[in-house]
Amino acid sequence: MARYERFARCGLVLILLAAPGPPSAAEGVYAPVELKKREQALLEMSDEFAKQVVRRGLRYDEPEIVDMVREIGDRLAPEPEDAYVDYRFQVIRHPLPNAFALPDGQIYLHTGMLALLENEAQLSMLLAHEINHVAGHHSVVGFRSTRKKAIASIVVSAAAVAAAYGGHTEYLDLANVINQAVYMAMIGYSRDLEEEADRRAIDRVLDGEYDVRQAPSLFELMQEDHEGERLIFKWGTHPTLPARVAYLKEMVARIESEGIPEKLRTGDEGFRSRMRPLALETVHELVRADYPRTAAHLARRLVSEDEADARAHHALAEALRALDARTETIGPEERARVGNRKRAKRRVKLTREQREQRRLKDPAAAALIEQNLNAAIREYDRALELDEGLAEACRGRGYALDELGRYEEAGQELARYVRMHPEASDRKVVIERLRGISAAIRNGAD
Repeated sequence: MARYERFARCGLVLILLAAPGPPSAAEGVYAPVELKKREQALLEMSDEFAKQVVRRGLRYDEPEIVDMVREIGDRLAPEPEDAYVDYRFQVIRHPLPNAFALPDGQIYLHTGMLALLENEAQLSMLLAHEINHVAGHHSVVGFRSTRKKAIASIVVSAAAVAAAYGGHTEYLDLANVINQAVYMAMIGYSRDLEEEADRRAIDRVLDGEYDVRQAPSLFELMQEDHEGERLIFKWGTHPTLPARVAYLKEMVARIESEGIPEKLRTGDEGFRSRMRPLALETVHELVRADYPRTAAHLARRLVSEDEADARAHHALAEALRALDARTETIGPEERARVGNRKRAKRRVKLTREQREQRRLKDPAAAALIEQNLNAAIREYDRALELDEGLAEACRGRGYALDELGRYEEAGQELARYVRMHPEASDRKVVIERLRGISAAIRNGAD
């Protein structure tokens, strides 16, 4: 989907849990809070955000997933003490891992976040954390704090929203309807409020009878950074995730010393199976967003969970093909280079012609490209062994063979794809590629 292609212009990690705002001594208010006249606009703006999500087609509506999220959220959420708060749990189609809460009780989870979770207990910790942002009026507290610093305008600029969502163009026009508090809810609160939300979440998880021993592992999952771009964020240099893992482990150890309640549950064993279609879709969206390393990592995890799943092998093949001249695992030198803010902003997907030029000029890049393409072909082959009717694997295999210069084989695979999938939306594109391959064969390019 084209709407994700501009994600390559920003870093991977856009996670409330991992990117808190500036230091502050602010504390939440877990009692009714009457909004001042100028703060009533927060509710209107939150409502407008919800409408925009629907208009842009970003709401994820798969009933089994959404119902589970809502069921767990409803189990954990307290009775609202303010008339303007109504807890609503939604899932957004977005491959980057993120979760955030708005002042009126709207809580959003990205599909990319759900794709990483291992069980319901981790999901309960994530939801409990966001619930505390609402229950503690953290958006309002943060908004009032920034007002005291004489912020001239409460309207977030288009550039700020674009940066917060990784260049996600659907959100550019929200600049005129989202103010400072809503913006803060999206990109993070102060470190104090984040820690407060974490610590209070433990009690909510316990009350919901979920296993609190899974809480630290949620943040351990968040520490994975396969693209090496976390450093481009203003607060990314703070070791907040390791610190959170540490203090949550201390809290859990204290609870264990007092005796873990027997009724605590992790959730049923089918959690990852229910998340599998969403996770497979996330792999392809990460590829389209030019995060092939992250896509490959998730795809390998899906393959390990079910070696006989043809679509998992196909997803892994797509990620490997998208690596181009990159290694699957980032090295320390490249991590340092990519971490440079200016280089990350210039990070864009290369066109096919640009890749060809680089391959000719750089023998090392050419070797890596060939290695990745051959690895991808092996995964396409495995996918087709498991499901010979998987047309998308034929298409991907054809593209990989084409890039390797094996034009006759490439033409056969792409022609096979067209025959197998005559109604494909990319039929015209594939046929045009076939014409190019035919020309290359006629000219003796093979």
